[in-house]
Amino acid sequence: MATIKQSYLLLDGAQIDNVRKRIYELEPAPEFHLLYQQTRYAELADVGPVLVRAEPSSALLSEFKSLWEASAGIALDSSMPESNLVSHLRSLIHLRSNADVVLLFRYYDPRILRTWLASLGEAERARIMGPVANIHLRPSATEPVQTYHNPTLTQGQVYDERPWLRLDSDQLALLNAARQQCFDQRLIEHVNQWFPTCLASADEQERQAWAAQCRSRAAEYGYSSANEVARWAGCVALLGTHFPEAAEHEVFRTLLSQPQATPMQRLDKVMMEIQRQLLTQDKEPVA
Repeated sequence: MATIKQSYLLLDGAQIDNVRKRIYELEPAPEFHLLYQQTRYAELADVGPVLVRAEPSSALLSEFKSLWEASAGIALDSSMPESNLVSHLRSLIHLRSNADVVLLFRYYDPRILRTWLASLGEAERARIMGPVANIHLRPSATEPVQTYHNPTLTQGQVYDERPWLRLDSDQLALLNAARQQCFDQRLIEHVNQWFPTCLASADEQERQAWAAQCRSRAAEYGYSSANEVARWAGCVALLGTHFPEAAEHEVFRTLLSQPQATPMQRLDKVMMEIQRQLLTQDKEPVA
């Protein structure tokens, strides 16, 4: 008798707000695993990947397909014991570079996983998939699902504080480019939500270029975290792409170079100065 495959969703807790709460709202008795638990990253479990069983026609699966499939999770099948699947997926959460540096690996972001799987040969892809029979990825909301099939199921790997997975510099560069593209898309979504007129007339290529320039310029001033770059993008949305190098932005350059302030304090002061200037410009003379 053929072994029945079980379907699962691997959800990105960093991109789905209150992911466990959402699972409980959509499933009466969900079975799920927080992959960061039982690892050195256990404190980040609430924003890490979550593996949950997905039943056909379930509300959870419907929510996944409508909201999360293209950017916040992956669908997969396995006929192997669930303990093997959890162990193997947990083993992939970090990797080693050629310099023997340990890095967290967000392989469960479908945009990164697509790039990674497409770069692998069949044998290496099968080793990476281990007990996973199929991985289903949708490139975008308007494109059909692409399925990667594993013809040689194995029990897979186990998590260890010293990662078994090693990627060379070329592979890391490829995945870093995919990660930056993911970040830029999230930055665009943030700007569209809070500054809707900023990119309203730009096409997709122009939006991507705007986000990349914004991220690059923020890095020149020492800002690289998601929160920092989002704050920086708000300044650019209000002042234009020449921020803070324009001649009229000397006050902002002064604020950004204050040695006694932390990086976030500098950005706070910049935002306060922008608000002060906007209020001053909006004042109407009183007769």
